[in-house]
Amino acid sequence: FGWVDFMKMVGPLFQEKGKAIYCNPLYRRIDLYENIDGYYDEMGYGDCHSISICSFLALDKPYVGWTWGLPARVPLHEYFQRYLYLGAYLTAPMPFNNHTIKPGVADQMYVDYGQLFESLRFRKWNLEERPIQVEGAKANCFEIPGGLLIPVVLGGNNEAATLTVKSKNPVMAGPHFVEILHPGEIEWKPLVDHPLQAGGVLRVPLRQGCAMVRIVHTKLTPSAKAFMKSATVEVKSALPSIKVFKREKLGNAWIGLEEIKAPLLLTKTSHLQFAVRDARGKLLEIFEKEWVRCSPPSPAIIPEKGMIFKEKNVEIRVPSWAKDPTVRYTLDGSE
Repeated sequence: FGWVDFMKMVGPLFQEKGKAIYCNPLYRRIDLYENIDGYYDEMGYGDCHSISICSFLALDKPYVGWTWGLPARVPLHEYFQRYLYLGAYLTAPMPFNNHTIKPGVADQMYVDYGQLFESLRFRKWNLEERPIQVEGAKANCFEIPGGLLIPVVLGGNNEAATLTVKSKNPVMAGPHFVEILHPGEIEWKPLVDHPLQAGGVLRVPLRQGCAMVRIVHTKLTPSAKAFMKSATVEVKSALPSIKVFKREKLGNAWIGLEEIKAPLLLTKTSHLQFAVRDARGKLLEIFEKEWVRCSPPSPAIIPEKGMIFKEKNVEIRVPSWAKDPTVRYTLDGSE
């Protein structure tokens, strides 16, 4: 009774209960991990060879690298972009983490890159031969619900990169959106205002040498996962004559399948799934996303601490998804 037999039994048992199994890929054999849900690689920090090897095990599963700290020999932006390039995640800093990264000087980097990593959800490796070509940076190509996701990274000081999209993904054959997202941004914005033909060329503006490009026929808005009071959720599509059906996840069960014809107003945490069908009822795509109602976030004080010998500028920064925030502060330590 070995590992493979054991996991054939345990994997489905966990999944039926709404649980997930993440495994440390010490043996780099994809067949050993058929019944797990994702990878958590203890050697997967960004300046190690393991992330380059093991991310290819995760063809259609999430991959998270153990982040014990941030290396001084690699610039922080480059470090984060190495993970984006391979469709991988870092470990997030949390108080009381056990031998992993804790909150500190890199917190703002996680905030700035957070939405780019969020866009990797449900990504699968695109296995076409040379689906893209890039000049002025590095780029990779993934499949996501509705189309393609292309991280353009490690562009250094270049203001822009030239991206040629050669993919034969079905999204390229019909109407679609071409959008871009930079570090520090929450919502996607148009890169061009027309569909892109296979072989089409894009000029991709870079920020910190980085941009995320997506080509999709249908999208969910807002992109921000968190909200404080309410969120208006909408399914937007470039396809004509579609029908959208919605259901909600409560516990381990999906309930309330219904057609929707107008935006949804959310006032509580909601895990939703949307089925997009054409006029004849053919299923085109399934989208899934959770929107989380949160308490007002604590502002970041930058710099966090230090000694003052003369006047010093201090910034109180609130996450961009917190709309119209009111910040109160004291200078004498009182509450």
